[in-house]
Amino acid sequence: MDYSLENQNKQQSYRRQLSQYWKPWRKAISVQRQTLSALIFRETKTRFGEQSLGILWAFGEVLSHIFIFWGLWTVMGRQAHNGLATPMFLISGMVPYFMFSNIFSKSADCISANRALLVFSQIHIFDFVLSRAIVELTIYMSAITIFLVGLYFFEFDIQIYSLVRVIWGILVLWILGIGLGLIYLPFKGKFKIIDTIVSVGFRMLYFISGAIFPLEAAPKWAIDYLQYNPVLHLIEYIRTGFIDNYGIFNNIEYGFVCALFTLMIGLILLKRLKKMILQND
Repeated sequence: MDYSLENQNKQQSYRRQLSQYWKPWRKAISVQRQTLSALIFRETKTRFGEQSLGILWAFGEVLSHIFIFWGLWTVMGRQAHNGLATPMFLISGMVPYFMFSNIFSKSADCISANRALLVFSQIHIFDFVLSRAIVELTIYMSAITIFLVGLYFFEFDIQIYSLVRVIWGILVLWILGIGLGLIYLPFKGKFKIIDTIVSVGFRMLYFISGAIFPLEAAPKWAIDYLQYNPVLHLIEYIRTGFIDNYGIFNNIEYGFVCALFTLMIGLILLKRLKKMILQND
């Protein structure tokens, strides 16, 4: 009996210690959750405005690109690639790419619209980046779902081989967009040459990431360079969620390593160059 009572006392003491240890963490998580919720609500309201039709504009840009290239491919007589119908090919490439591009640009622009909120000690710069990224992820996950349902409604052959691959590829591309946005954040507006290089680079990236053109037939010398593009690997991996073993650029491990590496570098720069970031106009 004494042994049982002693054991119960030890367990209660352990629980109290554990509770005291987790108490500040629970408080921090609660504050972070409330902060992110408020910022996400603010970003959503800013993104869509007061009108309910504002959400339609979020899909307008990518939808217009899909229709334009779908029309061009139809005129050229191209029907499918590797068994993937033209609209499926374009949706599975353009929607993730636009998400990635918007996360990058909005992460780099987060200070100018939210500078006044930094007077609150519980709000940090990364909160702005994360809230914007979550809003963009929600928008484009909804967009790809709506577009696929629309194709099914118009009796297109819609088959999903692996939904896990589609979601996983989009999430890794999401992380990559955040990481690159954080890396660019301290330098945006500081050096015109960097802004020009980034602008031109993203225009080129649109064409060499497989979003609108299949790149397997490119010359060997070009493939030797294209294989280092993580965005290409991630977009092609997303397409393997609709057709197994799609394409030759679908190395999710390489894309994941690149995403984690850029996120790590971005967080380091965010911490080391905070003063420089806050001086941006």
